[in-house]
Amino acid sequence: ALSALTAGFGFFETQMIKTELAMEALNSRFNSVGLGGQKFGETMEFITTLSRNLGLDLQTTAASYSKLTAAAQGSNLEGQGVKNIFIAVSEASAAMRLSVDQTTGAFKAIEQMISKGTIQAEELRGQLGERIYGAFQRTARAVGVTTKELGKMLKAGDALADDVLPKLSLELHTTFSEVAKENAFSLR
Repeated sequence: ALSALTAGFGFFETQMIKTELAMEALNSRFNSVGLGGQKFGETMEFITTLSRNLGLDLQTTAASYSKLTAAAQGSNLEGQGVKNIFIAVSEASAAMRLSVDQTTGAFKAIEQMISKGTIQAEELRGQLGERIYGAFQRTARAVGVTTKELGKMLKAGDALADDVLPKLSLELHTTFSEVAKENAFSLR
């Protein structure tokens, strides 16, 4: 019985160390984009509340937010813009009951769009569209064009992330926020 207790304590201790290391890494990432110190606490409170309300994995959600924040640094999306995009994609993820990997992939697609400054067809149709169904059509609707016109915009490099992503985030929020809240307490 004592050896089982010792093994259990060792497992618990290992998990605590892994959690502490993950928090240190997040703190470093957020610190590098100006969200360290007291802002780290505020940022983690935002992420924790969002994760809890939508039934998302906290550690993965925090890591995705740190990467998205870093990608948006110096762009017009920095600050509240990236926060709105993050909330909308999180809501779409919860509403569609995406897996952790699918959600991470959706955020990676958005991160790449922000980093490049322009939206490429591969990221929108392929990466984001494979995870958030109808992403291409939702983007066209958000921008106020047909899918054919959106295709031409992408090909010409005229779909700027700073312009399109805030509109897409509003479209996703409008479409998915209520269903996301309903799904938050499912068995997922």
